Amino acid sequence: MVPQLISQGKWTELATCLDAWLVRATDVELMRQLAVACTRQKRHVEALSLLNRARELAPESALIETNRGSVLRQLGDVSAAEACFRRAAALDSKLAAPCFNLGKMLAAQAYLSMAREPLREAVLRDPAHVEAWIKLGEVEKALGDIDAAVSAFHTAIRLRRTAGAAWWGLANLKTVMFNRDELKQLDRLWADHRLPIAERILIGYARSHAHAALDSTESTWQALMDANRLKRRTVAWSAEDHSRHVDTLIEAWQAIDVPGEREQGQECLFIVGLPRSGSTLIEQVLSAHSKIAGASELPDLECVLRESQFAETAASAGAWARARQELMLSLGREYICRTQRWRTTAAISIDKTPANFLHIGAILRMLPGARIIDCRRDARDTAVSCLMQHFAAFAPWSNDLAEIRAYYVDYRRLMDHWHWIAPGRVIHVQYEDFVAQPVEQTARLLAALGLEFEASCSAPHKVRREVRTASAAQVVEPMDQRGLGRWTRYADHFEGWSAAG
Repeated sequence: MVPQLISQGKWTELATCLDAWLVRATDVELMRQLAVACTRQKRHVEALSLLNRARELAPESALIETNRGSVLRQLGDVSAAEACFRRAAALDSKLAAPCFNLGKMLAAQAYLSMAREPLREAVLRDPAHVEAWIKLGEVEKALGDIDAAVSAFHTAIRLRRTAGAAWWGLANLKTVMFNRDELKQLDRLWADHRLPIAERILIGYARSHAHAALDSTESTWQALMDANRLKRRTVAWSAEDHSRHVDTLIEAWQAIDVPGEREQGQECLFIVGLPRSGSTLIEQVLSAHSKIAGASELPDLECVLRESQFAETAASAGAWARARQELMLSLGREYICRTQRWRTTAAISIDKTPANFLHIGAILRMLPGARIIDCRRDARDTAVSCLMQHFAAFAPWSNDLAEIRAYYVDYRRLMDHWHWIAPGRVIHVQYEDFVAQPVEQTARLLAALGLEFEASCSAPHKVRREVRTASAAQVVEPMDQRGLGRWTRYADHFEGWSAAG
């Protein structure tokens, strides 16, 4: 009866008879397959019940244990999921799935050093596991081993030439130059409309990088537009709605009421800015200081705000401005607690999530001692860099030139507002000035943070650390000015623009 109910999607009826059926059931493989079917329908509780019963009957099954780990991960029990994956890997020394799943899960949690070993084990157990090679390449890139990343991505492509994530992985290294043969391959793949749209999008972005390295300016721009137009079809975004949201924020936050005591949050430094505006570079430079640690982009602030009692009304913006200070301070303590795993013995820890600029009012009420760095770059160079970058999900505005411009303008006017209502709390950094005078600009930033300049900040590329952003390959190279004025190659498309948008 249970198999029929699952196949028919009769979940209400299933709930009434599943437990009774499981008591009598003995077909382990059937239970496992039913659990997989439930998982595909996001019926994770039912799936876990099925797998738990299957485990009772077959406690040494690595496959069942792997499935249990995946379900527990979906249910949010990360520790239990990790235990399942490790046990499954120990039960069957040839099965790659638990190693891959463990590595992927650890990478998603940003435990990159820990993720590397199970991913290496996965491709050792199954050298034809394309997804494991891709994930390993992404992890190696973030950890700064560019040669290992290149090798992993090339292996994935040899195994499956349509592996869009591997092609994009190579392009996104920024230091790898495609050759003519690879450009021809990418052109052919792009022309194949039978490919899944997700694969074609990634291939499209890789193709635009290949054209940039090998072909004319106009063909590069056309390739960029091809990839971004296809990506834009998959994204829900309204520049008008975003502008209205910024209007609401400015109206709601006419002042920031913070207590006189500013101890809470002194260890917190937020770096904000549009992607590709130099925030990773600034973080790398500052993290070279003995009293500063970079945690890269953290989801925790957004999670704390979303999960608070104002979750339903936070979109109105005014909720955070009107909330009792005691509540805001408690949210600040929750943020500090959640981000503790990224903190070291350093006095200051950096969170450089770009979209945190929308929450600066809330940040300064939650963490009165926090400091914020506002990174800006010529709007035209920012636009070109954003168009060339495939953002997984967090930048839905980045696929259309007009929408990028609108977002940049909204960023600028909101940041100008924060500067106005919180003078001295937000430090402005202009990317062009920073790369032209890195020592002087770094010394200025450190002084604003109450710190003295250290020689290590002059050579941040020599400091090994995890970088979980698109700039991972670039931060291991010496600072240069190659990115300045890139937009001039495409000047015809920026008529009416200025450096400010």
